[in-house]
Amino acid sequence: MPDDASLAAQHARSASVEEIKVLVHDANEVTLLALLENPNVDEPDVVHLLERLDLTSKLLSAVADAGKWTSRCLPRNSDPARDIRSTAWARK
Repeated sequence: MPDDASLAAQHARSASVEEIKVLVHDANEVTLLALLENPNVDEPDVVHLLERLDLTSKLLSAVADAGKWTSRCLPRNSDPARDIRSTAWARK
């Protein structure tokens, strides 16, 4: 029988758009990692997730490694000049 964490992760992978808005606030890293696999998660959801101050390096790496999201939607207090430099560096 699956445990609560497994069930939460399974739910996160198939959550609706409305449920995603709640799940980005979940404290469980496994649930958040599973949420990134959900096809309903879009860029603003990821930006909202990245604005959290309690994210683990594993979760940050998962977002970066996915390559699915771009810098078109920047978090508040971001430095667009830095983001442009980063994007230009990535193209070289």
